[in-house]
Amino acid sequence: MKTHALVLFFLALIVGCSKKSDPSPANSNTPSCLLTKATLTGSSTAISYNSSNQPTSVVITYSNSGPANANTYNVTVDASGRITKLATSGTPNGYAFSALEATYSGSNVFPTTYKLTFSDGSYTQNTATFNSSNQVTQVVSSSYYQSPGTTSSSYTTYTYANATSQNPLKAESFIGLPTEGGDKYEVHDYTYDDKNLPGGASLMSFFSTGISATNNILTDKDTYSPGTAGEYVTTQTFTYQYNSNGFPTKRSYSVLGGSTITESYTYGNCN
Repeated sequence: MKTHALVLFFLALIVGCSKKSDPSPANSNTPSCLLTKATLTGSSTAISYNSSNQPTSVVITYSNSGPANANTYNVTVDASGRITKLATSGTPNGYAFSALEATYSGSNVFPTTYKLTFSDGSYTQNTATFNSSNQVTQVVSSSYYQSPGTTSSSYTTYTYANATSQNPLKAESFIGLPTEGGDKYEVHDYTYDDKNLPGGASLMSFFSTGISATNNILTDKDTYSPGTAGEYVTTQTFTYQYNSNGFPTKRSYSVLGGSTITESYTYGNCN
């Protein structure tokens, strides 16, 4: 299920793009651009919209392993313009997902549940918990693997600077379920800029990193096996170029060996 986070990243890029249907009163950064294409490392996504600026289809192309393959997903939205389903019309090419379904509570733009399904019957089910400030405080993830017929569970908790911020400062991940205690295996510490996310809504960060946020991540300090003899810490730093509407057009970061990766975002219908 290594494609899980990548697939959710693509979905998140398009969830908040509608100019007329953002249901979140807490999101002060009303989208003023529609994301039409995102070119990432080894993959890209292209988004089409209807006359109401709601996404209708998305084409995801993977090229990071073997020949490039493209998959087209039809988009279903609810009355508030929130995406409730992405689905292929047939068997997806390569190890791509077949469908992603999401449910919401109240006016939240972040899903209460979201399920990623693959053509072989494997799936990952995620459930988010919110506090009274509509901050995402926990996400529980349970996966089933058709071959070899096994399951696994994990959960992540989030902490914030205050009750009004939607940018979590820390994400702590555990193996197992919350009722089982779980072993902490990873901790992320974040800093942010003050600009719009590429998709125009904070759900982008929720799907791409497992956090809900309203701004772009500047630094991500990642600690593996915290508090043990095997503890290992890396810090990823991101730099951005923005358009006149405050949306990133490029994101750059360095990888092991010193190479710089640059990702790009293209927009339409900006005002």
